Amino acid sequence: MKKIGVLANQKRDVEAVHRQIVAYLTEKQCRVTVPDMPYDVVDPDFLARFMEDRGRHCDCLIVLGGDGTILSVAGQAARFSVPIFGINLGHLGFLSEVDPGEKLFSALSAVVEDRCTSDERMMLRIRVFEGDTLCREYHCLNDCVLSKPSFHGLIHIDAFIDDKASLSYNGDGLIVATPTGASGYSLSCGGPLVSPEMDAMILTPVSPHSLYSRSIVIDADREVLLRADKEKGRCMLSMDGMTSSMPVTANHAVRVSRSSLKTTFLRLNDRSFFHVLNEKLRDRS
Repeated sequence: MKKIGVLANQKRDVEAVHRQIVAYLTEKQCRVTVPDMPYDVVDPDFLARFMEDRGRHCDCLIVLGGDGTILSVAGQAARFSVPIFGINLGHLGFLSEVDPGEKLFSALSAVVEDRCTSDERMMLRIRVFEGDTLCREYHCLNDCVLSKPSFHGLIHIDAFIDDKASLSYNGDGLIVATPTGASGYSLSCGGPLVSPEMDAMILTPVSPHSLYSRSIVIDADREVLLRADKEKGRCMLSMDGMTSSMPVTANHAVRVSRSSLKTTFLRLNDRSFFHVLNEKLRDRS
């Protein structure tokens, strides 16, 4: 008997699909775990409590929502190595495995009958220091972004690779992405697509004030140190599209490296990364 957790973004029209999924899993004699009280699936405090209590014992989590919803769940699920199966109720659904519709129940059948493959994705570890003091630590699946908080002025960022001065940027910010995150914000800023089975970090400037600033791909076993200098006010460090964020100043140092955690997705055997690329990102004009 499988124990399957079901989490849904309640801000979307999920009630009918959620009810159908729970009924189907119950009919297949699965033990279905859902939160007892109303919840916000993108609230990190709720997710931490749910995973510490009941979620950690699930064989997998079925997540209903868009990519942002999955990114919110991913960091907590990775702490306990619980795989995710995403059902897209958002716009793009790049991280999801299936849309609601005629293929939904055949996909759920594959989950219940262990006919899915496991797809492990590299994550980032972000540590923020003030002097020698560690202020905060984060783990994220897609990317971290150091950026200015408003449209006014530029931000200057120095990037050190393995503590050696390497790159300097003037612009709106800098993205450090995983191969999974390369298809997100980094791509929209001109960064490359990277096959997700690779272990790498992609540094992509945001609106650089230069003719020659380009993305750079480095080995995942290196460490990137970021220091930002903004004349007025603070900068903002955000992880996975504001799933987590904090203000930083010139007194902070942001160290980015490969996380020891990994996000595991359950995948249908007939869908490769390149199939998803063609399905989700091709020009539909």
